[in-house]
Amino acid sequence: MNNIPSEFIIDSIDSYIAKYSTASKKIYWVALTAVVATLIALPFIYVNVSVQEAGVIRPIAEKTEIRANISELVDSVFVKEGQAVNKGDTILTLQRSNPDFQIGYQQKRVTDMQEHLSDLVFLAKGQKPETFRSASRKQEYILFLQQMQEQETNAAKAQKDLERNQTLYNNENTLTEIWNSPQAMRLAYMKKEYIDKNSKCYSCGQFQSCFDNRNRCWTDIIKAYGDDHWDFPDPRCKMAPKMIQELSF
Repeated sequence: MNNIPSEFIIDSIDSYIAKYSTASKKIYWVALTAVVATLIALPFIYVNVSVQEAGVIRPIAEKTEIRANISELVDSVFVKEGQAVNKGDTILTLQRSNPDFQIGYQQKRVTDMQEHLSDLVFLAKGQKPETFRSASRKQEYILFLQQMQEQETNAAKAQKDLERNQTLYNNENTLTEIWNSPQAMRLAYMKKEYIDKNSKCYSCGQFQSCFDNRNRCWTDIIKAYGDDHWDFPDPRCKMAPKMIQELSF
């Protein structure tokens, strides 16, 4: 006896399943199984990841430079090139210096220091010893004398320049009077009897032609040889002696 109305039976799940084939069920179960299998396999799937980072590449056996704290000749070598060594191994031994040489060297140093002190005692008192014991003090003293002589020469030259300028400044003569003075005429028309016999110009065979052509600069001559040698050749002449005060041309 059927107690369920027919309209309810048509809308039931059993009636719905009966309408479709079993192939649809298989596809559903296959898809469901694939999803579950994928979720289970996720922990076992590895993906290669590329990462870039700055760094330094160093070899496993790194070359290290070894230096001794002292400088000495090598006596014996106990290892070969490329041989591995451990901490505490003896690599080489150095020659021991000759004790006599070391003693002599230290004694010489003591003597040098004593000579320095002896000279400095005099200098600290504002005095000069008759002879400096230290070689370095002797060299410094010679250099000081050279510098002093050079400064004295420069001072004397500056004094002469000052006197000359003062004479020109205090002279009331006009430029025309100075130009036509007897001294200027003698320079313009030079004769051998006007100059010193020690001058190279006095014995030069080209004396007259040289002075007639005015091949000289009196200023350069006085600068190079001084006021006392105004009658010397021009410094650029091949007969000119070595300049006392060097000039550049």
